[in-house]
Amino acid sequence: MMDTIAHRLLESVGWGLKMRLYTGAALSTMDLISDVFMIYTYATTGQQGTALSLAIMVGLCLLMQLILVWFQTRKGPRRVMLKETLIVLTGIAPGIHAMRVANGSEQREGAAMNDEKGLVFTRCQEMCFEAVPGSILQTYACLQAMKGGGSASKAALGSIVVSALTTGFGAATISFDFDVSPERRRHQPDFYGYIPDAASSRTLIFGCMIVNGALLLLVRSMSMALLAMVGSQWVLVYLVSDMGLYFTYKMLRRDLWHWMPLEGAASVMVSALERLVVKVLVDSTGVVQFRAAGEMGGCYWTFDMIMALAASFAATRVYYASDPPDSAMEESRAWAIVGSLSVSWLCVFAAFLLLMERRFLGTFTSTQTGHAWVRSMFLANDADELKARTLGRNKKQWLSIRPDVKAWTLENWERWEEEKPAFFNDAFKASVDDDMIPVASLRKLNGGGSGNNRRRSSLGDVLGGGGLRVAPVVAA
Repeated sequence: MMDTIAHRLLESVGWGLKMRLYTGAALSTMDLISDVFMIYTYATTGQQGTALSLAIMVGLCLLMQLILVWFQTRKGPRRVMLKETLIVLTGIAPGIHAMRVANGSEQREGAAMNDEKGLVFTRCQEMCFEAVPGSILQTYACLQAMKGGGSASKAALGSIVVSALTTGFGAATISFDFDVSPERRRHQPDFYGYIPDAASSRTLIFGCMIVNGALLLLVRSMSMALLAMVGSQWVLVYLVSDMGLYFTYKMLRRDLWHWMPLEGAASVMVSALERLVVKVLVDSTGVVQFRAAGEMGGCYWTFDMIMALAASFAATRVYYASDPPDSAMEESRAWAIVGSLSVSWLCVFAAFLLLMERRFLGTFTSTQTGHAWVRSMFLANDADELKARTLGRNKKQWLSIRPDVKAWTLENWERWEEEKPAFFNDAFKASVDDDMIPVASLRKLNGGGSGNNRRRSSLGDVLGGGGLRVAPVVAA
């Protein structure tokens, strides 16, 4: 009830929630239209390779969103699937998801995940598979057109700007929605709450996050395009080195496993994919939410921002050191563009830090690992509701305290059956291993028999927060 009241209060905030939602929908639609227009422009001006590459990126983004629609609606009525498909194809899916989340809508019957998680997945897909690579590709095309004294079309430059703003908006909204969530602020008060309650401060912080994401994408697109013009091998060496350093850091800290409660090969694949996607998005947009211990971690997030800006200067130096016979622009102009974008990012980020609640500054330098964060859910809390969240995370991250968790469930299970607290639902029961349940209670869960016939759930149930969960027998 209190969560619902809080959502209703957030809807009435004076800075204009509806304007934020409509802006997101408008930017997403404009981005899709501009990309389609540029595909046509490239195809009709002899740049078929660029047109095909951009078309593949747009198509892959839409395909991933359609897969998500199927995943979400496969158990529901066909008309719902058709409606959601049309929403994706019109390019307004991020805006629709944002509106549903803001209205506090409950998880719909048959849906694999709730609207909040659907919104995050949609935005991450759009940024990772279309916005980021599309911006780099179009920047590369513009620089190629400028070689030998040529010029890039205004439409191409406009498309890059729209894509940057759309991406910045998406990154900002992910962080904003997570932080203002009443539930998250209650469960993780040491991490959520950096956005002040004052409407004016929220407006300014949201604006700073949008501009930061857009500026970072622009400077990164410029640097990656310059490296590509020197040679594809330079891009490959940089990406492999950068990703290799990140994955090595995660492995050395025993923090490679993601928090999703999967097991076996699924756990390996999802952990690797999640780490890769988060790294790409932080590199290009600086999503503040991903400084969480269960994702990139505060210390490495800050290090990654420093390295992203430094790499832009290094790429510019490499391009002009290669002595290009027909450079895209004068060296001084290139340095001015990269320098102004980087300095602007630093200034806006400094404004963001000044506006946020100061007690959360430490989250940008935190060295807490994902497994330490998961264990703290159990060890640092007294309330059963908060301790129970541990079992919804990958078992590899809390295996060291499993005896304590087992003792806790065995001691309290019969009491929970009588009191029926909110967290003691089918999802929680399915996430608990058999040996962590009293024998008599386990027999009842198995329908009175002695065999293990308890239902285990699918990945959709894990992500949805409703229904049953995968038993964690194997962030953020």
